[in-house]
Amino acid sequence: MEDQRTLLRDHPLKPMLDSLDDPRNQELTLYPLAEIFFLAIIGALCGCDELTVVSAFGQEKLPWFRHYYPFKHGI
Repeated sequence: MEDQRTLLRDHPLKPMLDSLDDPRNQELTLYPLAEIFFLAIIGALCGCDELTVVSAFGQEKLPWFRHYYPFKHGI
């Protein structure tokens, strides 16, 4: 059985998120748009129904999230 990380890396979600244009001023941006959407989508799929719950979920699972994106500034 393939490793779950390999499956997600090869999933079309990641290239789609990586290709999004970010209209924000890059000099004022700490969190890349792809990281924000990735956290929100995975959080929603895992049952998070509020932003505070998504944030707590992301902090708890940060090592897992970093397999896919650097999350250089954390959650």
